[in-house]
Amino acid sequence: MRIKYNPNKDQPLSESSFFHQIIIPIYISSNEEFHRDSFKILKICLESLFKTCHSKTFFTCVNNGSRIEVRNYLDGLFDQGIIHEVIHTDNIGKVNSILKGLKGHDFDFVTVTDSDVLFLNGWQEECYEMFTSFKKLGALSTCPNPKLLKFHTWNVISEFLFSRNLRFSKVVDPEGLKQFALSISNFDLFKSCHYEKNLALHLNGKTGVLGAGHFVVTYRKEIFQKLALHSVNYKLGGNSEGFLDELASTTGCWRLATSKSFSLHMGNIEEPWMSDNLEKLFSNQSKIMEVNLPELKESNSLKVFFSNNVLSRILSIDFVFKLFLKFKGLDKKYISSY
Repeated sequence: MRIKYNPNKDQPLSESSFFHQIIIPIYISSNEEFHRDSFKILKICLESLFKTCHSKTFFTCVNNGSRIEVRNYLDGLFDQGIIHEVIHTDNIGKVNSILKGLKGHDFDFVTVTDSDVLFLNGWQEECYEMFTSFKKLGALSTCPNPKLLKFHTWNVISEFLFSRNLRFSKVVDPEGLKQFALSISNFDLFKSCHYEKNLALHLNGKTGVLGAGHFVVTYRKEIFQKLALHSVNYKLGGNSEGFLDELASTTGCWRLATSKSFSLHMGNIEEPWMSDNLEKLFSNQSKIMEVNLPELKESNSLKVFFSNNVLSRILSIDFVFKLFLKFKGLDKKYISSY
């Protein structure tokens, strides 16, 4: 039996003051070998976000089947009003967790980050400046990786193939590259040429690097409007993360990275430098942010097809790619090893 009238019926939602969402999928099991320090590292990650983000940032944590103390910790943060949304699931996989975090929201920006990332002051401001300066920017990483210059960047290359705005430039933050290589225990990840030069797009006084890491990426909301995927079949890896990586290029938008590293990958072992960097951060909560984004125009499907399916194959030919590197100003001594 029902009596009276539901007071919420036909009531519009109140307008949200938040305009930037952070989605953090979290999986920390009881596996002592791999996840021994992961809970500590999660806390560093979240604390770095709380310090560096402005007050109009909406935090979504998706607990993807973590152990009980992680669940209780996240619930405690939610009860204190420090994070705004906690979603608890079984281990449904990283990307399915991200999809859950996206549902039911409409924010101008969405940052998807792994739970082992330490954020530095100024990362949000830099993101907004980049999206304002690069009118077609759809996905931005705050961790540049010059080895990924061909990773879903063909439409940028196509548009600026004959422009001096796209050229090899001196690497701004080689220490950031070294830190990333150390964090994944791959000391030979980058060659000397990668520490010296990267392919970059220069527009409106800003520099965007072609080669964007995918463990932390900020998207414009328009990127997700055509997203038809409801779930994937992998917990991690497989083809599960590919659709996020290719979202920008398949919709005709640009995928770039900041020239400086504003986020540091920590890995799964706690080290002294992490807490040292955390202590150096200062609170950004009270800063009022206003962003006037340029309109993101509908992309030309023929141009998208040409760049992703024709130009990509041509430039992937070894000798053609080397000619391209030379044409874009890479030093001759680096061409064979880049």
